[in-house]
Amino acid sequence: MALSQKSAGRSNLAIWICFSAVILWRWSCDATQKRVTFIGIPARPALDGISRTQLVRNAGLTSTASQCDLGCREGSFAKGLCRKARRLRGILRSAAAEDDETIVPIGPFCPFVSDSFVNMEACMEEGHRKNMERIINRVDQLAEEAMPDTQEQLRLGQEMREADSKWRANLMQMRYAEDFQTRELFEFTEAHLRHLGVSIAEVESFASWQADVLESFGRRQLPPTPSVDPSSDKVFHLRGVLDSLRLGGKHTVAMSFAPPKAMDSPVVQEELQKLERDHAALINFGQRYGAFDSGGKKIFLDQVSMIEERWAVYLARFRLMGEPVPSYMSGASDLLKRLGLTASRAEKLVSEAHDLMRKKADQDV
Repeated sequence: MALSQKSAGRSNLAIWICFSAVILWRWSCDATQKRVTFIGIPARPALDGISRTQLVRNAGLTSTASQCDLGCREGSFAKGLCRKARRLRGILRSAAAEDDETIVPIGPFCPFVSDSFVNMEACMEEGHRKNMERIINRVDQLAEEAMPDTQEQLRLGQEMREADSKWRANLMQMRYAEDFQTRELFEFTEAHLRHLGVSIAEVESFASWQADVLESFGRRQLPPTPSVDPSSDKVFHLRGVLDSLRLGGKHTVAMSFAPPKAMDSPVVQEELQKLERDHAALINFGQRYGAFDSGGKKIFLDQVSMIEERWAVYLARFRLMGEPVPSYMSGASDLLKRLGLTASRAEKLVSEAHDLMRKKADQDV
């Protein structure tokens, strides 16, 4: 292949490898500072099986065993118990402003984190991020050189492939984790990527192709043909997701849900404290989600839906009363902007993730 063709190929590669917004993220709570930070938490060993009756008893939830059995038979436990809450939520939301971007603290926006949560922790280590930045920056520099060192190209391709193995391993852990929050984040990410027109499998393939191109240049061989059109929007989304996986990132947001003085009362405080306790207890119990039977998984998802409704009602009151939203809300809004999502879109993605988890629970029968 002529040198000019090689240079063109290198230039294209340099264009495709660039920095973009963070797509995968997770928060963990610092109880002392009341701050929520996007960092990782290591995994814990898998747990033994558990029945749906044990699920309700051990979680300290309000549902009875008979209600759980009814929920398993009908497959709509939350629909029966949350009907009034859903109606109230509709009334509150209809009274709120049309541009209401209230984000409910559920799914990836949940401030309560289980001890077994797994995310892209390895990709957030400072050493890994600096190494990945070095590789990407050096690739960009080589693209500008008239006669790049082929041995360096080969080495960079191999280093890129090795560095990529870290986030690949993290994704594998997330896909098969026992912990509910970990699986939920994985499914949310898949739903988000589908919204962008790509998938995790395509991101992994795109990463392999980039390393293959570098190694081909190093061996003075023709580079492999890309699986997608380099000028398409899909490539733009693929490189954005890939760089977020490779470079990681952090986001800190205030966790406070406290009401303003005009709304503060013993009743409101008690409601908030109970809601936070119930939510935290459910998340902690979700560490064993992967060991639940099919019915138990669906009941757990129903309980998550009930918590979501309670949060929606609590937060909608702020808009209804014309009061400023909690500090959590402004921080969450900033994160949504960074992700290119509206609150309504994020809510739909969480719903899609839960629907898919419910379908997978049906397959466990």
